[in-house]
Amino acid sequence: MTQLTSFLVDFDMSLESAFAMPRLDASMASVVCDQRLGAEIIAALARRLPVEVVEPVLYPPRFCHSLGGDARGGDRAQHRHDTHALAGRRCRRRAPVTARVLEPLAYGAAQRREWPLDPAVVYLNHGGYGVSPHAVQQEQESWRRRIERNPMRFFSQELSAPLRAAATVLAELLGARGDDIVFVDNATTGCNAVLRSLDFKPGDEILITDLAYGAIAKAARYVAARTGATVVDAHIPLPLRDNGAVIAAIAERLGPRTRLAVFDHVASHSALVLPVAELTRLAHGAGARVLVDGAHAPGQLAVDLRSIGADWYVGNCHKWLLAPRGCGFLWAEPPQQALVHPLAISHGYGSGFLAEFDWTGTRDPSPFLALPAAIACHRRLGGEVLMARNAGLARQAARRLAERWRTGLGGPEDSFAAMVTVRLAARRRGDGGKRSGALPTVALRGAPHRGGDHGAGRRALGPHRRPGL
Repeated sequence: MTQLTSFLVDFDMSLESAFAMPRLDASMASVVCDQRLGAEIIAALARRLPVEVVEPVLYPPRFCHSLGGDARGGDRAQHRHDTHALAGRRCRRRAPVTARVLEPLAYGAAQRREWPLDPAVVYLNHGGYGVSPHAVQQEQESWRRRIERNPMRFFSQELSAPLRAAATVLAELLGARGDDIVFVDNATTGCNAVLRSLDFKPGDEILITDLAYGAIAKAARYVAARTGATVVDAHIPLPLRDNGAVIAAIAERLGPRTRLAVFDHVASHSALVLPVAELTRLAHGAGARVLVDGAHAPGQLAVDLRSIGADWYVGNCHKWLLAPRGCGFLWAEPPQQALVHPLAISHGYGSGFLAEFDWTGTRDPSPFLALPAAIACHRRLGGEVLMARNAGLARQAARRLAERWRTGLGGPEDSFAAMVTVRLAARRRGDGGKRSGALPTVALRGAPHRGGDHGAGRRALGPHRRPGL
């Protein structure tokens, strides 16, 4: 462990100045800071790096002015709005304050022991069904043991508080409010809840893209068939030229009858990261509501729900965010919450968004309750640093394959995160060994310990036995 002079000592520090600090970068794996820093600043720092909050430290006189006292003498008058622990005290002279910064994490093989994976398997399909580290599984098991000690008391009296607390932790990660987030089993369940709740009429249009996840496209067609609405497909040309091509394709298919537009944040089969904020503004401008399918986004990308601006956003936490399987969420803008109901109507019906979704019948809530531990684990692994590393690994592998096969990627590099599509060097029979023009693609997915969808004409890399090279 090394020592660096702390930049987290000024209690007047703004969020902007905290993020502008040059030492807050990928060279750090974690930072330990004083618990008296503002909660908002600590939370903001935690979105960049894992943060360990420690007991107060003593500040040298040169920092006393920022605490409200005289910079030379260190005495401080009690301000009527000041509840700081050092109010009215004298700063003691000590060595310059330091923040402990943990040594950079060792990724790859060094992390294998933290995961329950078969050591004979190189698991590249983390984005398929996810893998939870041992620590998260232990947290889930502790919740299960607590439930089994007295199920009646837990479900009838205790569940609500930790469930809402878990939603609040997730909301902080996503730039939202806990009261606007409910848990669902997975993103498919969340999308179905929105699609099947809305009151479509004959002639209404539901806009999707041809990059949509198959289950969601089928759900849209199911709803359209029952209501008389029409599903409109926007064709996204591949390989993608740039985001402008996506926006143009959507603009061409939006119309006065479009009631709902469904956009993928990270398209499962093509791995493209779509410009969902721009697409949302475009759809809203045409009078349509927007549902974003973020199944692959949390933990792979930094997600800010407020800046996206959609009406509903669904996501999975078991793919890239390390939570146990069966942990998804639905976020809804407050004005849109009354329009949506869970697929299973239960005792909370008519009592509001949270009441309806928080209780849909007896089920195992441990995946949701273990989510804070999963988020903490993701942060310990680096948070945004980890996400950047995963994206870098996937892009590097994609470049190497494309060069080896003399093909290309499914779009610009910056259109991908920790999943990338590469054209295969396919051959047709009787072509004399020449590569064909119409090539399928292979999707590459990065993972911290070294992600699962299969589509027509494409192959996703799943668990593979170690090659003999």
